[in-house]
Amino acid sequence: MITFKKVLFTVFNIIICFYAYAQLSTGGTPASFSLKEDNISIPAVITPAIDAEQIKKEDLSTNVKASGYRFGIDFYYSLSMTDQGVWTTLPDGDQICRLRLVCPGAVSVCFTFDQYHLPEGAKLFAYTPDKQQVLGAFTYLNNQEDGYFAVSLLTGDEVILEYQQPATCSEHPLLHLWRITHGYRGPAMLTKGFGDAGACHINVKCPESKGWEDPINATCAILDGGTELCTGTLINNARQDGTPYLLTANHCYTYSLSPGTWVFWFNWESPTCANVSKSPSKNTLSGAKELAASSYTDFCLLRLNTAPPVSYNPVYCGWSRLDTPPDSAVCIHHPHLDVKKITPSDNIVISSFFETPEYPNAWQAFWGTACTESGSSGCALFDKQRRIIGQLWGGASHCDAPAEEMYDYFGRLDLSWNGYNENTRLRDWLDPDSTNLMTLDAYYPVAGIHSSQATRPQLTISPNPCQKTTYIELGNATIDEIRLYDVTGKLMIKQQGAGNSRSSLNVGHLPKGLYIVTVETDSGQAIGKLVVD
Repeated sequence: MITFKKVLFTVFNIIICFYAYAQLSTGGTPASFSLKEDNISIPAVITPAIDAEQIKKEDLSTNVKASGYRFGIDFYYSLSMTDQGVWTTLPDGDQICRLRLVCPGAVSVCFTFDQYHLPEGAKLFAYTPDKQQVLGAFTYLNNQEDGYFAVSLLTGDEVILEYQQPATCSEHPLLHLWRITHGYRGPAMLTKGFGDAGACHINVKCPESKGWEDPINATCAILDGGTELCTGTLINNARQDGTPYLLTANHCYTYSLSPGTWVFWFNWESPTCANVSKSPSKNTLSGAKELAASSYTDFCLLRLNTAPPVSYNPVYCGWSRLDTPPDSAVCIHHPHLDVKKITPSDNIVISSFFETPEYPNAWQAFWGTACTESGSSGCALFDKQRRIIGQLWGGASHCDAPAEEMYDYFGRLDLSWNGYNENTRLRDWLDPDSTNLMTLDAYYPVAGIHSSQATRPQLTISPNPCQKTTYIELGNATIDEIRLYDVTGKLMIKQQGAGNSRSSLNVGHLPKGLYIVTVETDSGQAIGKLVVD
């Protein structure tokens, strides 16, 4: 049971970590926006024209799960932004350097540095010429060990980069541009076709997703340049310390060997069950390091360079290394660079991806109407306890496939557990103290606490969402204390129990949003989520 002092310590550390872990950007406005007169001609890097017909033919021939989902053409350069750009001295002595990136006819532009290092106090922004879309400020907090830094896409065919350096700063930045991506389809296209996923898919706000909120929050799309490589899932470790491990497929890594250039899109989903007419908002992170991988079960474990901040509402999913097929399972994924989808199955068997019976290294999931597509690879397969049991390897399914082809293979986590060394197995990372756990439940950075399978399923919060009063109920335990935290880890309500298994909670004074409820009981701790509407 967590004591009052422990919770105070945890919340304090959450607040510290919120600022210590760099988000992708820190906000703000480019300095040039406030210039009264700005007649400077900004030099441009212009990428070559693309052959749309040839690209269409190539996409038709490579539309398979193993190849990722291409939405842009990558052009490679070797140039310094601070050498190629134009410098301007501001009235306060600060200096800015600007450079234009132009991809004629593109629907989006994104770019990657292979040498990125900013001094403290300096800022980098990326924005469209009409100043309606702004990314940044990127700062020294985005400096990565490998030097890479990838920036998510902006709509349109032109982006302006602006570097700002304080007058008091003498250290020179490293802003070496390596790749510019001409987006020709994808989320920048303001139609349903922005993701191109088939009509059979189920959005994660549909009724089928009820109860699967934790795996949904753990799932992200993985992009590298002009390709959606795969889908990934945050995964817990036995220390339950919030280490930002992410599970995906090995073939995603072999397709692009530089995770430092990868961009991760969290919370990119339709706000309702209906499909969206334009791309919804998302939370992004940049860069990761590959820790372990194996082609035998097609797994790859990454550690993100930046832990998802609590404002992303991340969940590190639990796992199971039991070798018995579950009665039913679910996968959550981003097919064809589309918003997050959920696919259920009630038929899971042990099989071999290589069609060799002596190597039963996969779960085979048979689907109903919904399935997976290119871009879904690497997504986790969850058992009924919301634990990861494997990741998507490949398979025949697609929305127009006949019934006999509606299946996919998932590499088995129980077989990924062991290997030749720490670089080919999961156990060293997910169970570093060799506790020999067979199963583990989820970890919630929002409250700095983990779920307990013995208590968590017994907690009922109803109504949920609620506006004024909700009721907390435990089926087989006495409520000692109820605590409610906001998404920053701030304690909003502390309430003693009434000496029984049911208690009311007044939340009418709280702002609308998501909250974490912890209930101390005579037999442990239960955890749940509450939406104040």
